[in-house]
Parts: sequence; structure tokens; C-alpha cells
Amino acid sequence: MSTITQNIPNFLNGISQQPDKKKIPTQVKDAINTYPDYALGMLKRPGGKFVSNLYNAENINTTLTAGTHNGVTDSSRTVGRYNSVASTGGSGSGATFNVHAQAAGEVASFTHNGVSDSSRTPGTYYIDNVAGSASGTGCDFKVIVDSEGKPDVYIDNRTGKTGGAGYNASGETITIGDASLGNGGAAAVVLTITSVYTKGVEVKISSGGKGYAVGDTLTIADSVMGSGGGAAITVTITEVGTYGKWFSILRDENEKYVGQYADDTFRIWSLTDGGMRKVDMGDDTGVPSGCNYTNMQTDLKAYLADITDTDDATTELNSKQATFAETNDGQTATRAAHWETQFDYDPQQGTVKEEIKSGIYKSGTNNTWTVLKWNAGAATPYAEIKSMSDGAISGPVLTLERVSGGTGYSATTAATTSSGSGTGLTITYTVTGGVIDQLVTIATAGGTTATTGYKLDEVVTVSGGGGNATFKVIALTYKAGLEMTDEHPTLASEGKRVYELIETTVAANTAAELTTATNNMNTAQTAYNNAVTAEASTKTAYDSEVTNCLIPGLPNDGYLRGASADDIELLTLNDYTYVLNKKKTVAMKSMTTDSLPTDAFIVIYVVAYNAKYEVTINGVSISYTTPEDATAGDADVPTVVSNLVTNINAAGGAAASCVATAVGSGIHVTLVTSITASGGPQESAIYCFTDKISDLGKLPVQCHDGYKVKIVNSESILADDMWVKFSTSGTATNGVGAWEESNAPDIQYQFDPLTMPHQLVRIADGSFAYSAIDWVARDVGDDVTNPLPTFVGSTIRNMFFYRNRFGFLSGGNVVMSKAASFYDFFASSAQVAAADDPIDISASSTKPVFLNYVKNASAGLVLFSDNEQFLLSTDSDILSPETAKINTLSAFECDTDISAVDLGSSMAFISKSPLWTRVFEIANISTTDPPSTFNTTGIVPELVPSDIDNIAASPGMSMLSLGNTGASTLYQYRFYQTSEGRKASTWYKWDLTGTLVDQFFDTSTFYAIVSDGTNVSINSIDLRQASDTGFLTLSTGEKTDVCMDMYATNPYRIYPSTGSLDVTRIYLPFTHHAGKKLAVVALGGYIGGTLGATQASVGAILYPTVAGSAPNQYVDIDGDYRGKNIIIGYVYTMTVEIPKLYYTQAGEGAAKNDYTSDLIIHRLKVSTGLSGPVKYNVNLTGIPDRSETVSAIMPYTYTANDVAMASEGVHEVPVYQRNENISLSIIGDTPLPVSLLGMTWEGKYNKKFYSRV
Repeated sequence: MSTITQNIPNFLNGISQQPDKKKIPTQVKDAINTYPDYALGMLKRPGGKFVSNLYNAENINTTLTAGTHNGVTDSSRTVGRYNSVASTGGSGSGATFNVHAQAAGEVASFTHNGVSDSSRTPGTYYIDNVAGSASGTGCDFKVIVDSEGKPDVYIDNRTGKTGGAGYNASGETITIGDASLGNGGAAAVVLTITSVYTKGVEVKISSGGKGYAVGDTLTIADSVMGSGGGAAITVTITEVGTYGKWFSILRDENEKYVGQYADDTFRIWSLTDGGMRKVDMGDDTGVPSGCNYTNMQTDLKAYLADITDTDDATTELNSKQATFAETNDGQTATRAAHWETQFDYDPQQGTVKEEIKSGIYKSGTNNTWTVLKWNAGAATPYAEIKSMSDGAISGPVLTLERVSGGTGYSATTAATTSSGSGTGLTITYTVTGGVIDQLVTIATAGGTTATTGYKLDEVVTVSGGGGNATFKVIALTYKAGLEMTDEHPTLASEGKRVYELIETTVAANTAAELTTATNNMNTAQTAYNNAVTAEASTKTAYDSEVTNCLIPGLPNDGYLRGASADDIELLTLNDYTYVLNKKKTVAMKSMTTDSLPTDAFIVIYVVAYNAKYEVTINGVSISYTTPEDATAGDADVPTVVSNLVTNINAAGGAAASCVATAVGSGIHVTLVTSITASGGPQESAIYCFTDKISDLGKLPVQCHDGYKVKIVNSESILADDMWVKFSTSGTATNGVGAWEESNAPDIQYQFDPLTMPHQLVRIADGSFAYSAIDWVARDVGDDVTNPLPTFVGSTIRNMFFYRNRFGFLSGGNVVMSKAASFYDFFASSAQVAAADDPIDISASSTKPVFLNYVKNASAGLVLFSDNEQFLLSTDSDILSPETAKINTLSAFECDTDISAVDLGSSMAFISKSPLWTRVFEIANISTTDPPSTFNTTGIVPELVPSDIDNIAASPGMSMLSLGNTGASTLYQYRFYQTSEGRKASTWYKWDLTGTLVDQFFDTSTFYAIVSDGTNVSINSIDLRQASDTGFLTLSTGEKTDVCMDMYATNPYRIYPSTGSLDVTRIYLPFTHHAGKKLAVVALGGYIGGTLGATQASVGAILYPTVAGSAPNQYVDIDGDYRGKNIIIGYVYTMTVEIPKLYYTQAGEGAAKNDYTSDLIIHRLKVSTGLSGPVKYNVNLTGIPDRSETVSAIMPYTYTANDVAMASEGVHEVPVYQRNENISLSIIGDTPLPVSLLGMTWEGKYNKKFYSRV
């Protein structure tokens, strides 16, 4: 057997589910709570900073989305509408319903004759108890009159309102007089009933509540339906969905928000501090009448201000406690022992030299004593010589003893001294009868340089007086401690005797200063208590406003009614966040464009003498003949028009009701059923039209305002049709104006905004408002020349922005708005196609296509359907209806609900099998060549379970994170990409503290919204690995953060916790996560102080027991920690499971593991970077588990209380066992970081077969 060694350079290829025999050396069996940094190694994942609890956030749950009911006709049930009525039963709570107990003959539908009328007053009107023309009574209406005076009429569906009773659909009408619509002088609106209800009951979900399960039965009692004695209604739940939709709004660097839609209400919090933001839910969303959003905003601002005041009071209290602690600690002299060495290797000589960093040594024939102390705060840290003297240690003076008090002295401060071997000593003294008293105070200790120190037993003389007062030095700042010579033979071989350095410092503060600090701390405590009280008061006021605005349920036409979290999608652009309900079918308003009036227009085109001009209106002939010549009178257009108007208005018979009005060279005539015109000196000298004309050039330059006509070049070619409408200048009814392209009569032209995406808008005061969007109407064309978008009558699956257009996916179609006009989905002209017109294009395939989501790429828009991927692109510089095209990219199955994500140079999407989730990437997307597509989970086919429902990605961090809402495990993927390709890729897992609610990235910060089962909180994880920032500091000056979840720095604390016990009580800023291990890291140094290398070190890592009840949970730790830097949070364990080790041989193109030979592993040597303690679990077949914890720093190599980390190290783990019997795990289970750089193993190797020589 031969002795061999083999190196595993790193662990950065992460988890592989291949057999160990097939793994490459850099892969592992499992990696939990790790983070691959391709420069620093496999790290323990960064800690999660607790940002805030989210006030009033709803927890993870289910919601009712569909059910059946047993409601039938019941003569005892009180007729009426009962909105948002409560129910009982089932496993959840909060479900409400809209119940409509219908009366016989209640109005169900109708038409009306309301048209645009400038005399009708715009506004919203509610008209109650309108009787019909026959026997119907009691119908309640809601009428919305637009800016043009056009009414839109609805049955009033508010609670207590009905469609009346006793109406019939056999011609009964209902008249709403103008007096009920603003009384502006317009005609009454007449409704014709088209259908009525028979007696029955309709039940619809108003609010789905939370916590329900399929099969639950809910009861709607008769007491909430008028108490008429009818039977209760039972609802059986047939479908539930996810409750509570979470989303993020990352507006800019200063404004970032996280939000939730639950309980039929949007809630939004600041991502930086967790502060709430008011959301005005607007109209038609079931907001109670007692809700006052203005008061809510006022009370919220007061509450947020008091929260800030409490935070400021906490900071001030911490500061005053720190001052107190430092002053209290400064009441007595302190003593510290220093001993530290370092080794320097000389590669040329091949020798190792040990040098003292902190300590004392004596050397040379003169017994020279040298005092060294490591100066870590210098730009280049070094061992500073504090003192050097022959025969004895010298240094600053600590204590003097009077030899003689002298004569003739007066009390003074900082009197100088002389004699002795040092310089710079001054004292402060009092006198009695000119004699210096026994007790003196050292003002300055002297000995500020290595050669100006004093020695023990030297006598110094005090200046002043008779110059004869003397004192003996009896204590110095420096003293030799425990001798270390035998433990350091290298130093002893140089003729040195070495000792610990004992350094004593005098009391730094006076009793008076302590009294001041105590008073200031008590004042800050009082201010904190007052701030907490004020915060509680304003919270109560705000809570009252929130209660007043709780929405009991949505009306039947509420946009998000019945939608679960999976049905809701949000998309943010600047201050606007668009809200989509993927279950809502888009509809047009039932209101149509005005019908054409029975009007006609006569044009006098050519006038001549002795010419007859004749029109036949409604079968009655009316004419006028011009004079024979000029001597007989005028023959001009005004004369002909004037005479024809007179004759028409004087006509009888069927034309008697017609009214003619002169308009320039034409005549406007009303109430025309038929009309013809003839005469004049030539063809078309006089002509007329009603609603059609064949030539645009024949339209008069003066006409009646609002006159609408269709231009047709041929009656059989509809594509050439165009509708135009005359608009007069100013407000004139008739006169000069212009013909403008218009829409056809009697067509639906407005989207129903309650079926279209809504908007959540950030207001200037920092609040938000939810509302419907004012979508642009179809102002030109008809259903042929300007058809409705294909999403009308269907649902919208996805929203996106692309090339300055707002886009929707619906079925197999991609529909995009006009360029730069996000709310306009109709062409500007029915005759001329423009490049900025909306785009409505379908993706075609041999299979049915249902597009689910899109992602932008440089080559175009990538569309994802259930089974295929498409590319929408253009060969032109301009994307237009004529240039847009869709081509097939690839044919992979895609999850329909989880959107693809952008990874920078590629897109990732998921596909699920019954048990597992696969991740695919698509890259190199172009319009000419097929893309590159690969299975990213090919190496871990059974790692990511199929219940994944949440995905996030960061292109900048080359990182993908997948999770399941309600679980605590995240499955993450990271890669290292260069211009030459992907150099490394890593799968690993994170175990969160709490269950996942939502996750997302913001540049280099990962946010996990987590739940403890009751409360929801924000946890932010900074993915940047930097050595210049952090709470923990090594003696080398390197810094790092703690590896704890939900960590908070310097939370509120009191001392003593109870009675006179020497115990500090620290209050948790969050609700305790049961089953998780809470740690308190007590740092050196005072809060707000400048932390040096040792001051910032870890004084203690404690694992106390959580006590109390939320929101006043706490831990008690021994000692007084007022004013001291403390971090509190949860410990998580990093685990890297190493596969079986095999001897790896270089092969053709790839390394090969030799798994047939005998291999006995002797030892492992693990190389670490910046790390705390690391545990190695070595499990041997047939032998109980064995673990070994390797500390980061070895004895006698560090200063007491220094941080228990080292910037680098090599940990040796003995094994001595066959490779097949070994299972090794590397574990980091403290709040300190771990960095695994690589590993080397040593062992005996036997090939187990003969070699031919």
C-alpha cells in the first residue's frame, strides 16, 4: 500500500444527488445554511436582520373561493338584499355572503332610452321606490351621468335596496324624471323591463374569510336575512385557495414597501422600518360608512411619530446607560493581563521565529526589561515598546508613598516633580500647616515614552514650597505577571525570560461624575417610559380607525371578490402598482353609444335661375323654384335655403312634425323617416343624406353639432366604412365646425372598469389609494374597423410592460396598448393604421395555446404557455401591429402559476412532476437561432419538492431561491458566470427561522417575510461579504457580522431584572419562535463608543431561556449589561455533508474516482477562512458517532476576551478508517461565521489488482 494525499480545492459545486462514486471532489451530499462565495469559499449563510413585525399582517391560511348552497324559494324569507352577512360553522372564520332574496316580479334586466344630453347634470344619483307603468313598485336605481350627459342606469345593489316587485317583462316601463337627475332640463329616462325574477334566493361569496377546508358547511341564519321566519341557508365549501397575497414595491433606494391583500383590504408597510401606510380602498369595495380615511391618516401619522419617538428614546437611553456604565467602571483601577506571540517564517532560511506581540521579557547582560503591547489600532499593527530599562521594569507611576511632607507648601494641582529615572510625573495634593498630606493624587503618571519611565522604590521630590517634600514610587502601571519562559522555548533560546504583562490603570472617573451619569440615565429612563405610554395611546386611536374601516365583504361586482392569493397578480411602475384578478372575466359596459336620431341634412350645392329644388320628406313633396332671372329676384344659396326651410316647416301630412333649421348652405331636418332630393341646374345641385354618404368631400362645412354619418365607398365593402361626427366651434348648436372621426351608433364602447385591472397608487403624503382605472373608450370605428380587444369576454392571465406599452396575456393572445398610452386599447383611426396603434396578436401552434406569463429579453418578449415557449419580436426598429410577429422558441412544460424569472444572461422557469420540481434555463435567445435550454436541476433531480409555490431571483447576485409558503426550507441555486461560460454552479438549502410567507431580492439584499405562527416579520439578509463592516472584529482588524436570524442590536433592557439580583433583563423586539435556539452575544465596549479590536470582541455567547408572554417576552442574563453592546437573535446550524472519499485519477477529459481499490483515510485537514469554532462529526460504520469541535484559536495565542475567530486556519481531524465506513459532516452551530476553503485527506491506497510489467 502506498501513502497518498489528495486535495479537494473547494466545496463550491454544492449538492449533487449522483452516487458518491460519480461525484466530482468539489460536490457534497448536502449543504444546509451555506452560501457559496466564489472568492471566499463555502460560507455559513449570512445572518438575517430583524427589521420589524408587520402590524396587523394576516398569517398564512386558506380562504373560501367556491361553494354550493341549499337556498330555495321560501315564502317566509324576507325579500331584500343582505350584503356581507356573517356565517357560522366550518373550521375557519370570517366568511361573509351577499344574499339576494328575490321577490316575484322583481326587475332583473332592462333597456333604456337615455342618450347624451348637455342639459342633463353629471353626477351619481340614487333613486328609490320607482313605480312602473303597470303594477310594479319599489325598484331602486343607481344612475351615473357622465360629462356628456349620458346616463348609465343600474339596479341599486346596496343592502336594503331591491328591484321592487310586481313588474312584468311584457312592455312595462319605468320612468326616471329629470328632477331625480339634477333637474338640468333634460328629457326623462325611460326604462323598458326585459326580464324579472320569480321568487327565489341568490347567494354569492362576499368575503372568503380564512382557515376553511373543502367540505366545511357554513350556516347563514334567518336572523341576518330579515328575520322573516325562513329557513337558514347552508353553504358547502367546494374549493379553497391561498389566503393573503403578498407583494413588494421597490420604488427606489429610499422608498421600498412590502404589502399584503387579505380581509378584502390592502395593507402596506415600509420595508426599511416596518411602518404602516394608509391604504384608501376607494369606492365600490364595501368600505363601511363609518370609515374616515382622513382621520385614519392623521392618527397613523401620530402613531408613527410616537414609534419614532420611542426608538429615539431607546437610543438615548442606551447612550445614557453607556455613559453610566463607563463612568461606573471608571470608579476603580482596572487590571488586565496581556500575553500574545506570533510566528514569522523565513522561506530563505527555512526557519520559524517567534516574536512577542504583548508581554514582558528580560534579556542581555544588563538585565534589560522590555514591555511590549500590540497596537492593533495603527494603520499597520505592530508590537509597541512601552518601556525599556536596565535592572528593573520602568513605566508610568501608579501609586506614591510619602517619605517627607516638606515645609512651606500650599495646596495645588499638577505640581511637577524631579529626581528619579523618569520624567513627566505631576501630582495634586493638599497641605496641613505647609506640610503635604499623606494622600496625593497622580495628575499625570509620566513615563510617556519607552525611556522616560520610573522604577519602583525611586524617590521623587515635589517642586514648590521648601523643595524638600519627597515621595517613593511603590506601584507602576506595568508589572511582570506569570512567567511563560518554559512554554516558549524558542524565545528562551534567544536568552529571554518572558512574562505576562500586567497592566493597571487608575480610576478614570469621580464620584461626582457617576452621580451626574446616574441622574442622566434615570431621566432617559423616564423619557423612555413616557414615550412608550404615548405610543400606546396613539396606537389605540389608530386601532379604532382601522376597526371602523374593516371591510366586511365585497359587493357582487367587487373586482377581487372570490379571488385567492393565486388569482391575484401585481405589477409596479413608479408610483403605480397594477392589480390583476386572473379569475375575472373582462366585460364591456352595457351602455352603448347613442342611437342615430331620425335626422336628415339637405345641401344646396349649385344655384341657378329658374331652377326647381325639390325634397320629398316622409312621402311629402316640398319644393322651391328660383326666379326666372335677376330682375325677378335673387337666386342664391341663402334664398333657396330660407324658402325651403319655410316650406318644410309649413308642410303637412307625414312631414307635419318635421322641424327644419337653416345651417349655412344646408338644412337640418328632424323626425325624418325617408328623404330624397332633386332639381337644380345639374346633378347633385341639391342632395341630402341621413346616416350615410358615399363621399367624404360631400360633407358640408357647416352642420348640426353632433351629427353622425357613415362614409361608405361601397355598400358591400365594410372595411372602407368610417363614421364621422360634426363638432361645431365653441358651444353652438349649428354652424361652422369640423367633421371628426367617430364611433358607430349602438355599440358598446367602454370597458367595465370593475372587470379590468385596478391600480394601487402611491400618494404624495406617502399613503396609497386603491381604485379602478379610467380606461380609454372606443371613440372611433365599429366592431369591424376597430374591434374589441380579444381579452374582452375572457380572463387576463398576466400583465407586463414592453416598449412603452402596457400588455396583457389572454388565452393565446398578446394584447398591448397604444404606445405611450397605457390605458388605450383601441386604434386612433378606423381608416389609417398607425405604428403606435394597439397590438393584438395570437401565438399559434399545433397544440392549444394558453399563455401564462412573459419575460423581456433583448431579442423580444418571451411568452410561456403550458407546453411551449414563444418569442414576440419585430424585424423593424419599431414595434407596431404590422411588424410584430410570434415564433416558437422551444417546447418545454411550464408551471402555469409560477412565473419565469430573470437570471441576467438567462431565464429560469420551473416544471413539476408529481413529486419533484425541475428548473430549466433558457439562454441565447435570438430571432434567428434556436436558444440554449438546459435542466439546471439535472444534478439534483429529487432535491426540490413539487409543492414549491414561491420563486425569487437576483440577476446581480446570480442567485435563484425557491420555497413553499408555510414551510421553512428554501432551495437555492447560485452560479459563477464569465464571458467564457458558467464556471461553477451550486445547489444548497437554507433553513429559515419561521415559516416562509414571501421572499424577494433587492439588489444584494435578500428579504424573507416569515411567520412565527402568530406574527409576521421582515428578515433582511445582506448577501455582500465585506471585511470592513460588521459587529465582530478580529485582532487583525477584519470584521464580520454575526450568523444569527432575526438578530437585533442593543434591544431595550433593565437592570436589575427583579429585586437586587445581579441580572439584566433583555426584552425581545419580536415574538419568540418556539423551538428555536435564542442566543445573546455580549460584545465588548460601550454603546456608541469607538470599538477597537479587543473592545469589539465577543465577551460572551449566552443561550438563556425565554420567559414572559408576547409582546413582553424577555431573557435574563447574569451581570449588569446596561450600556453594553448586545446582539440578540436565533442560532442556526450550518451543515456540510461530505460524500465518501475516493482516490481521484485524472482521465481523458474528466477525473475518475477509483472505487475498486482499498483506501484507508488517516486524517483530514480542512482549510478555513474567517471562522469561529467548527465541529466535525465523524460517523464510522458500527461505531458510535464521534464529534470533534475545533476552536478557531488555540491556547496562548490570543488575548483574553478576544473574539473566538481566526482569519484563517487548518483543522486536522484524525480518522484512521476505511473510506467506505466513513460519513463526515462539517458543522457550524454558533453565532459566529464559518468559511470552508477546501480539504486535504491523507491515507493508504492499494490498487487491489496486478500490474503487468
